[in-house]
Amino acid sequence: MIEYELFYLVGESREHDLDKIKKEVDEVVSKEGGKILEVEVVTRRKMSYEIKRESRGVYITKRFEILDKDEREEQGLANKDIVSDINIKLLQNRDVLRFLITRADQLPALGIGIEKDDKSEREKQVLKKEEVKKEEKVAQIKEDDKIEKEKAKKKSIANKEEKPFKEKKKREKREKVEEDIDEKLNEILNI
Repeated sequence: MIEYELFYLVGESREHDLDKIKKEVDEVVSKEGGKILEVEVVTRRKMSYEIKRESRGVYITKRFEILDKDEREEQGLANKDIVSDINIKLLQNRDVLRFLITRADQLPALGIGIEKDDKSEREKQVLKKEEVKKEEKVAQIKEDDKIEKEKAKKKSIANKEEKPFKEKKKREKREKVEEDIDEKLNEILNI
């Protein structure tokens, strides 16, 4: 037996008929000689681009087995290409937007009947990047605040150091003005 994986996409508008569509696809595989395996993964996602005016869809992944070449020869089905026949029948199904059939011997095992309704890995990575950017912005703001506080502190210290100097100049000016006034008074009074 050779194991294959069937991955197909159903548009969100046809989701109410999902059980019927899955049954039809299973029947196509079974009628052509494939044996459907129990494991199934169903994921709802936003698509990268629209297909037949659908922007969201349900991705279904199933595995099935078919007879290998020797077993088909024993049963008199040597000339029958089961995978091609399944392809032709699925192309005729209007409810299946896209599908892909691959050999499963190099693929990882499917999850056990998990129905996911979470975001794709790409969306998760974008969200992580946004969180990192937010954290970096917060850190930058904190750093800027720290720098501003240090500048204000230095300015305050500089003002404190300049204050005695300014006061001394004011005092000197006042003393000079007082001396000038005294001189003028003496001149006026001595006349």
